[in-house]
Amino acid sequence: LTYFMGTGRWVQEVVAAYRLPESLWDQTRRLKQRTFPLVLGGILLIIGTAALGAATDRGLIDRNLHLAGAVLAISFNFWGYLREYVAIRANGELLDQIMGEVTRMRRERGLA
Repeated sequence: LTYFMGTGRWVQEVVAAYRLPESLWDQTRRLKQRTFPLVLGGILLIIGTAALGAATDRGLIDRNLHLAGAVLAISFNFWGYLREYVAIRANGELLDQIMGEVTRMRRERGLA
């Protein structure tokens, strides 16, 4: 998530400074918006699993409920990591595209 916050800010500033299409900023923002629920969901499932573990330890619930929560948390996080990886790669390609355009513009202006 912090990766998208940092690169998103960079894209926003570069788009404004070089008057690039706003669609570039929109693309990186959409990628961040797609990954945020995965990150938050993964965190909440881990917290929930820890709570189930505490309840199991005190004998309040059956240990299989904690096991099911752990399996769910691990599975969701693994799936989320794969989705996040795809989004990070797409964002990297977008950054490369922006840098290519900035480099071209700087060369045209004799700045590179």
